[in-house]
Amino acid sequence: MVTLLLAANAAHRLRDERRAAQLYEMLLPYAQRQVTLGFAFLCDGSASRGLGELAATMHRWDDAERHYEDAIAFDQRLGTPPWLARVQFVYAEMLHERDKPGDAEKAQTLVNKALATFEELGMAKFVERALALKMELQG
Repeated sequence: MVTLLLAANAAHRLRDERRAAQLYEMLLPYAQRQVTLGFAFLCDGSASRGLGELAATMHRWDDAERHYEDAIAFDQRLGTPPWLARVQFVYAEMLHERDKPGDAEKAQTLVNKALATFEELGMAKFVERALALKMELQG
């Protein structure tokens, strides 16, 4: 599961639609699950985040939105701020790319929430990425 989620993130960041489609089918049965290695030695958040990333890579916007909303609800229930912030951030990226009416405002709200959490938790790499997206959204 961890490998699938890491591969999903890589396919998303590389914009590899072919591999995203393959990974999507492999990860789909685990949509509502927490991804962990061993006895919680490593946790990587909701599998739905990875599905959202894969759907966004394939420009399947409605599926991506549904998976991101599921991941947000999942991470809120579990009380996992770092994973919630990561979902909010990639969701904001997707909305920015999709660019439907209302997407920019929702993306701004999501990136602001993610940025606040990243800063609070000292997640420097993600703070930089979120600030860059925030600036891009602001024009």
